[in-house]
Amino acid sequence: MRYAEWAAEEPERDTLPGTWLGAPKIVVADDDGAMREIVRTALVHAGYDVVEVASAADAVKVLDLIDDDATSLLIIDEHMDGVRLVHALRARTTPVILTTDRPDPYIRAEVERAGAILLAKPWSRGTLRTLVLATLAEEANRRAGGRAT
Repeated sequence: MRYAEWAAEEPERDTLPGTWLGAPKIVVADDDGAMREIVRTALVHAGYDVVEVASAADAVKVLDLIDDDATSLLIIDEHMDGVRLVHALRARTTPVILTTDRPDPYIRAEVERAGAILLAKPWSRGTLRTLVLATLAEEANRRAGGRAT
């Protein structure tokens, strides 16, 4: 299925997992406006609060504006120097999902070493939503001191 067809599908509205965790802020960084829209649409329909940016520098600026007590997540495309940004964000507590259309072993190792998650394209809305929910739940658990939330 092509991305345009995939993005045009009517989203399932039976559950809104974003509301389970207090609508965390998700920053989507991609230089491709159509891809940002696809990700934003999938996550907004799941109840998440999404901010789109077109550069890694803008992603860092937006993350700097988010309250440290708020849960946030960065989804960034590997072509935007995402691996280097993941390493730069290591000192932060912001979880990162890095998307790529070339998941070679080097990139996979670099992303894992930096503590981020690699999401290979093409992916489905369901896969994206599941990964986002799992990542944010793990972050909420970490913030709670490892206790189940």
